[in-house]
Amino acid sequence: MTNRMEGPPARAPGAQLSTAVLCVWNDIDPEIEGEYEGWYQWDHLRDRVDVPGFRSCRRYLRVAGEGRRYFTFSDLDSPEVTNAPTYLERLRNFSDWTRRIMPHFRRAIRMPANVTVERGDGTGGFLAAVLYEQAAEERRTAIRRAIDAALGEIMQDACVTRVRVFEVNVAAANVHNPEAALRPDPALTAELAIVLEGSYEATVSRHLATLTALPELASLHRMMQSSVYRLLFSSQG
Repeated sequence: MTNRMEGPPARAPGAQLSTAVLCVWNDIDPEIEGEYEGWYQWDHLRDRVDVPGFRSCRRYLRVAGEGRRYFTFSDLDSPEVTNAPTYLERLRNFSDWTRRIMPHFRRAIRMPANVTVERGDGTGGFLAAVLYEQAAEERRTAIRRAIDAALGEIMQDACVTRVRVFEVNVAAANVHNPEAALRPDPALTAELAIVLEGSYEATVSRHLATLTALPELASLHRMMQSSVYRLLFSSQG
């Protein structure tokens, strides 16, 4: 489905671009999936949005593709939030519920990142994402430019609500995280992610395919193949 108009409206006066996010993709052991839902909704997300600098947290469930089953991310005021004393204190003093859940995390990818390209400002019911590794810094400028140019056409589709490029914040990724020691396998870190939100599953899938076909991205190794997610829950800070 493609709904075209003369062009997307200008961003509302005073609307702020997000500059940083904290992303987690993961699987979970099936036998604990019900408790995992309760932990995320009632414990973990509430704890995170209470941290100064966390604007919002969102959770998604994969509905297409072969990526991790769950995707969760938080919009942050700045990249420095994940190095701030309040957040680091939360990592050191996790709840008993977190202690029970973490050993059941599987194939986690944790990515504190800077937002380097952003178009749109709406939350879509569906989201498509792809992750890359080994995206060398000298190539990223060309990648940003190519994606930004392609978005001129993509954002004419009213069913696309937001498109962003996340690039890993190396300093934040290297912060000691005591929670990680509870997981059965170490979390990976992606270097580049493209995240496209929209109103329909087919819409986000099709437009993400357009972006991943760009020559500037063709030779990059994908850490996670393109996958589509459905919004489960959103909480504001």
